[in-house]
Amino acid sequence: MINNPEIYFFYFFASIIVGSALFLLITKNVVYSAFALLSTLLGVAGLFVLASADFLGIMQIVIYIGGVLLLFMFAIMFANKLTGHHYIITEHKNLLSGIILGIVVFIIFATAILNAGYKEHLSYYPNKSTISGIGIELMTAYVLPFEFAGVFLFVALIGASIVAGYLIKDKIKK
Repeated sequence: MINNPEIYFFYFFASIIVGSALFLLITKNVVYSAFALLSTLLGVAGLFVLASADFLGIMQIVIYIGGVLLLFMFAIMFANKLTGHHYIITEHKNLLSGIILGIVVFIIFATAILNAGYKEHLSYYPNKSTISGIGIELMTAYVLPFEFAGVFLFVALIGASIVAGYLIKDKIKK
């Protein structure tokens, strides 16, 4: 019997990741694939939090689940509206080459992880939150790049709104 509950959480998140990733590969429905990708990304975020990389876990949720996956869902819904189909069904045309490529990538990653020498660094593994340290560094040492990134993103948002406005005006004229 294992007394450390982190082991059980690790296997829980790992089973979510592996199960939903396999479902993502097997299913032909794009909407189901998007939801399987959501489960996979949530499992990865759970592993980040479990490894005391809570900032990465939160960023995983905000960026990949909140931004990228939402964009996928909008694209799927927009494509459904254009094609008139209720949902999109895909075909597995390159299944064998995909499996071979997946095995090769797995071997490369497994070799890199096993040769990384991570066991020597496990004794220095800090088990505390990193968010407060990152916040302090962002507001003191890196305040200028942080503010520049905020202004840059705000200008990009305004530019995207202007471009979208022109596209809507052009569509209305036609």
